Amino acid sequence: MDRGASRRREDVSVVDVEHIRIDAHAGVLTGERFDRHPVRRRAPPVQQAGGREHEHARTDRHDAFAAHTEEGVAIYHSRYTRDGALTAFESVAFDARKPGDEPRGRARLLDVFTPALHVEGKDETWAGFLAQDGEETLWLEAHFARGLFGSDNSVRATKLGPLTGKPVGGALLYVDDKSGSIVRREVVLLLDTGKLVRLTDGVLREESVQGVPTIPLLLAPGRDFTYMLYADKVRGPYFAAI
Repeated sequence: MDRGASRRREDVSVVDVEHIRIDAHAGVLTGERFDRHPVRRRAPPVQQAGGREHEHARTDRHDAFAAHTEEGVAIYHSRYTRDGALTAFESVAFDARKPGDEPRGRARLLDVFTPALHVEGKDETWAGFLAQDGEETLWLEAHFARGLFGSDNSVRATKLGPLTGKPVGGALLYVDDKSGSIVRREVVLLLDTGKLVRLTDGVLREESVQGVPTIPLLLAPGRDFTYMLYADKVRGPYFAAI
């Protein structure tokens, strides 16, 4: 399933500044644009996720975002210092093409999806994003770690397929335990056929749809289940287990 890893760094200065930000803390997800304009449902050149460390750890804030590059997709990470400033961004880049491959274009972020961010302790951060490489849908997961000998950062790509339709939405979620360790990774896709598929134990399985999912898809963690946000004209917004 893994498409490989890359440790190449990219210069943040080449990134288009138009982006969508998703804040995630204590299971609450909200969307906003930095320029305060309404969110436009077209492929943004940057997808961003923000969050805090587990409540039992320090309350440092972290940011991660993915951006298109000439080769594919780069994922960036930074953390806020105590005075509120961001540290220098570090990055990893994913290029789906390998030496000798025929040119197939470049991996691009999925048009509409909710990314995810998880911070464990002081030294490890995971950031998840969804991308499209030709007909293939990919889950990109970056891992940023600090050790005695400096940073050890990487990105892994997992192919999500085969699919019975074209993805029109998606969402990622990290679920942790009381110690702050990841116990569940959720990857959900909404297809143009109306079907909902979920990655479980490395296999994509079709899930029952409990109503009309919101766009973008929003997931919330539970101890034993993961919940998805639905919208109903009479009932209003509500969560249902998937």
